[in-house]
Amino acid sequence: MSLKRFFVFLLVLFALKSSAFAVITRVQSVTVTGTASPLAITLGSAPTSGNTLICIVYIVGSSTPTVSGITTTGATWTNATSQARTTVSNISIWHAANVGTGNNTSISITGTITAVEAVLVEYSNIDTTTPLDVT
Repeated sequence: MSLKRFFVFLLVLFALKSSAFAVITRVQSVTVTGTASPLAITLGSAPTSGNTLICIVYIVGSSTPTVSGITTTGATWTNATSQARTTVSNISIWHAANVGTGNNTSISITGTITAVEAVLVEYSNIDTTTPLDVT
């Protein structure tokens, strides 16, 4: 099989496969900053039931600040990964799959906070039972 035919075959195969699966889509996002815990973060509109929320939090403070938890009505948050960048900063990624329509997210932080920045993103068409493949 020539290389050209192989690529055409792959394109056709991809077109057939992708029509069977929904495309993952970013629905909305918001970024907030603050200096206190808990940090409130609210999307522009309530998330669609069944979608997935991803939250990335970067903290600067003292005593190795960390995210101790995230809460949203109708959502169960899981810490995907967390990394202390130094003894005074931390970055973590959290996800909540198959969420309800609650739009009142609160990020709890331990340690002394100088500054915190959080990005909350809503995605549609992510697997609702195992949204995370690997970290």
